[in-house]
Amino acid sequence: MAMQVSSYAKQQQDLELVGYYHANERFNDTDLGTPARKVADKLYSNNDVACTLLVSPFANEDHAD
Repeated sequence: MAMQVSSYAKQQQDLELVGYYHANERFNDTDLGTPARKVADKLYSNNDVACTLLVSPFANEDHAD
């Protein structure tokens, strides 16, 4: 799917897909799993400055305690 999005962006608006945000379904899962790694690898193979960001489930925690 990432390549379809990338192809569409280039055709329609001369844009590039250079990044990917990923968030896991489970709160305590902080690993970039195999499917997400495959997407990241494919993006990087087409653009060596591409990046993948794993959204932390702890980002919204209140650390004021």
